[in-house]
Amino acid sequence: MAASEENSALFPIFILLCFYFFIQIQVFEPFSILRLEPGASDSEIKKAYRRLSVQYHPDKNSDPDWRFTLKSEIETKI
Repeated sequence: MAASEENSALFPIFILLCFYFFIQIQVFEPFSILRLEPGASDSEIKKAYRRLSVQYHPDKNSDPDWRFTLKSEIETKI
């Protein structure tokens, strides 16, 4: 088998692998996680971070089903 025939046989597999990895890549969007607009001030970012940290902290959260809520939020983003 010639080298060009081997390359042409592997090309569809290469394309499928590239497509698979392209689908698996997820974009990290910190502003959407913090529910802020891009370009928010430092103080707005700190406030949003603290709000979420209290919301999901096990000692500060009074909701008994908060773990289920957090798990479902994470699964919807995946």
